[in-house]
Amino acid sequence: MPHITGLDHAIVAVNDLTAGEAAVERLGFRPTPRGLHSPHMGTANSTIVFHGNTYFEVLGVVAETEHNQAIRDGLEAGHHLFGVALKTDSADDAAAAFAKDGIGAGPANAFARPVEMPGGDREAAFRTANIAASATPGAYTFVCQHLTPDVVWRTDYLDQPNAVVGVKEVV
Repeated sequence: MPHITGLDHAIVAVNDLTAGEAAVERLGFRPTPRGLHSPHMGTANSTIVFHGNTYFEVLGVVAETEHNQAIRDGLEAGHHLFGVALKTDSADDAAAAFAKDGIGAGPANAFARPVEMPGGDREAAFRTANIAASATPGAYTFVCQHLTPDVVWRTDYLDQPNAVVGVKEVV
């Protein structure tokens, strides 16, 4: 499919973000400090970033919004391996291609989250485009265009205590 360039990250949705962060730490991961997404998203996360430019995200809902209805539905159904994000070179072009192929779920969306960095706070910014839930049953699937990749793949968090270096595949 045009504009999909690889696997970006897997998403684990949790009812309690603090408990989710503690669980990944017990597994030997070092999550980044929590990030609060733009208000219209109503979500917060911690990420476990890897050298191979993949990561997994521990995601929780902090305020009910239209944009996080699928997450809330997934959590209610007990689906904690919630979704997959694919890399894209253009969320807008991917959204147009999805619409043309009949699997689109609307236009691209922009959002950001502040990130505490050693040299001062920065903003991680993204554009995403969703694939219709009916096209990927059981997994929330979308493309993610990183506008500030250096803020996401923080060099001070790439080395994981358990020596994991990336997400190879999601089955």
